[in-house]
Amino acid sequence: MSSNPWHKRYHSDALNGYMGLNLEERGAYTTLLDLMYQSGEPVVDNERLVAGWMQVSLRRYRILRDGLIKIGKIIRLDDGRLTNARFEKERENSSKTSRKRAENGSRGGAKSAEVRKKRNDIRVPAQQELQQTSSYTRAFQKPEARSQRRT
Repeated sequence: MSSNPWHKRYHSDALNGYMGLNLEERGAYTTLLDLMYQSGEPVVDNERLVAGWMQVSLRRYRILRDGLIKIGKIIRLDDGRLTNARFEKERENSSKTSRKRAENGSRGGAKSAEVRKKRNDIRVPAQQELQQTSSYTRAFQKPEARSQRRT
């Protein structure tokens, strides 16, 4: 399953893409696209499974699939899987964006770690000074005052 539960959908592009398709073809086309986006990869052309998703017979599915391939809405890959040009473009863009965000996050994390280290280097002498002061103070307390504090 895709790590992204949604995808970009430009309504004007979709409506223009549907031009020339009847309602049944639109439904088949949209179902195939949704299956691609859900899995994050081209659809394995398992006729029974896809026909089941469309709630049509195998014969009707084959007619719809072949019609969408013929007009260029769906592309059959060499391995038999089904894809769409826009899906492939969006998948590549999503992959590039993800890689870029990971690189930027890594750089930001490294910079943040560097800043924290500098802050800690500054704080260490002050903490050591506090610890020395507190043990120095304890040395001059009266023993009975120390024992009373513990109880």
